[in-house]
Amino acid sequence: MSKLRKAAKGRQCQIRITCVCNGDSETTVLAHYRMSGLCGTGTKPSDFVGAHACSACHDQVDGRSKPLYPKDKLRLWHLEGVVRTLSQLEKEGLVGAK
Repeated sequence: MSKLRKAAKGRQCQIRITCVCNGDSETTVLAHYRMSGLCGTGTKPSDFVGAHACSACHDQVDGRSKPLYPKDKLRLWHLEGVVRTLSQLEKEGLVGAK
């Protein structure tokens, strides 16, 4: 397990989908953002491109639960979560230039 996936444990959800997010940091994992050019069939993108996500938000963005919002809105929230996660990790010295 990478240090970025380990770092997600016990964190606040950064995707924060309205009326979905369960706020349970015990369920938080790294939710990889998928887009063309970063991953392929059966291949996840780099752990660098992930957001800290509670189980409920992760299920929404990965399509494991019935979507409550349009796909483009879910993708935007997920991407915003990636940015918030990276910002937090940079402040902690876990990513970025050394």
